[in-house]
Amino acid sequence: DPEEISELGSVADEVPRSWVVDFTQSMVCLSVNNREASQGKRLSAAALKEGCRVGLLVKPTTFEIYIDGTLRDTLPVRVEDRVPSNTGLYPVLDLYGRTIEISKTEAEEPFSRLA
Repeated sequence: DPEEISELGSVADEVPRSWVVDFTQSMVCLSVNNREASQGKRLSAAALKEGCRVGLLVKPTTFEIYIDGTLRDTLPVRVEDRVPSNTGLYPVLDLYGRTIEISKTEAEEPFSRLA
């Protein structure tokens, strides 16, 4: 709960009880409580271009990553690293100064951008 955190830290991984999806040059990875928990090899930061929409769908055993409404990678999550069902999720965006705009949708499933 954000109300329980006195200081966020300098990067997203420092947030207590955090699940962080990180796009690197060669992969995308999931860190749980500042420890690498899963890697995906089908997606990397190179897939992110100006105007892309990034979506994350948290499922009981996986994190699904979408770019512009298309499933691009699935990160399996071990039992001990799963998000507890009674836990609220609060997004933290660690943007490294490269993002101009962000927005949030209430979509329950990712949707493709209309032409």
